Amino acid sequence: MRLCSSTRLSTFTPAGHTSEGSYEFLNRSARPHWEQLRSTLESWFAVDRPVEANDLRAQFRSRLPRSHFVAWWEPYLFTLFRARGFTTEIHPSL
Repeated sequence: MRLCSSTRLSTFTPAGHTSEGSYEFLNRSARPHWEQLRSTLESWFAVDRPVEANDLRAQFRSRLPRSHFVAWWEPYLFTLFRARGFTTEIHPSL
C-alpha cells in the first residue's frame, strides 16, 4: 500500500495557497526535492504498522492540516525511535 499515488508527475507549479491541501500539492509536484520527500515518506510508511496503515494513509491524504500533519509526524517519530534503538508499542493498553 502506497502513501502517495503512483501516477507520473510533471507539474512544477507552486502550491495553491487556498485551493489545495498539503497532500494534494505533495502528490502532484514533480520538483526533485518533493520527489525526494515523497520517497522518504513512503519508506517510513512501508515499515509502519500494517494494521493502522489504512487509517494513517487516510489521515495523511486529508485536506485538514491537523490530520495531515499528525499523520506525517507519527511515522517520523516511529522511524526516529527505531533508528535510535527504541522499541515502540502501537496503542498500548494503559
